[in-house]
Amino acid sequence: MYAQTSGKRVLESAEFGSFLEEHAHWLKPYGLFCVLRDLYGNSDSSQWGDLGRLSHAQIDSLASAGGSKYQACCYWYWLQFHLHLQLLDASEYAANKGIALMGDLPIGINRHAVDVWVRPDLFDLHKMAGAPPDVFTQRGQNWKLPVYDWDRMARDGYSWWRARLKHMGRYFSALRVDHILGFFRLWELPSHAVTGLAGHYSPSSPILASQLDALGLWDRQRLSTRYIRAHLLQRRFGKDSNIVAKRFLEEGPNGMYV
Repeated sequence: MYAQTSGKRVLESAEFGSFLEEHAHWLKPYGLFCVLRDLYGNSDSSQWGDLGRLSHAQIDSLASAGGSKYQACCYWYWLQFHLHLQLLDASEYAANKGIALMGDLPIGINRHAVDVWVRPDLFDLHKMAGAPPDVFTQRGQNWKLPVYDWDRMARDGYSWWRARLKHMGRYFSALRVDHILGFFRLWELPSHAVTGLAGHYSPSSPILASQLDALGLWDRQRLSTRYIRAHLLQRRFGKDSNIVAKRFLEEGPNGMYV
């Protein structure tokens, strides 16, 4: 459909040219990301060889007119152009009817999203976001989303966030940030975590050792780390407890497992 109908005509139009020029900062990386994702069959850029580690200049060269990936990128430019026109038309129609649209902006993004590929410096890929245990989920939640490097983002006035909000402001009168608490603190997990149990809030106010001593909490290691002993494995796994210990755990001091 793209090549046989409106593709060539749209790409040669002045309206599309203005759209591409205005949105090139995100549209070109996005188009190239989609091309490479489909070429390699996955969105994990670490599996793309040298093409998984491109500078901004290299991305622009490949995705611009004359670049080796330009023609393939054009389909994604064309698609985003039409999505832009359709959403803009819908929002303007709603506004003329006295209806305000509210957009939804999730606090996190996938670790294999185009934003992480283009700007890995804005994220801490050694940590993941989630939620602590509560009455709904006893093991907490592991969202498997990278956390932000807020100190790095602050250096340029949070331009990444400002650009996202500005772009969505074209179509929506208000925005709902899903999990707004994430702007103030997030439940951080180590990258090897499976559940949400191993996390902590960041930032958080520390509790001093002297405060715990005053409360009589002397056995802090037991209270702050996983307490795994042979009798607990036996209670949980029965006859399979030795297999679980051998395959998934290491025996530590004083009959403890880690």
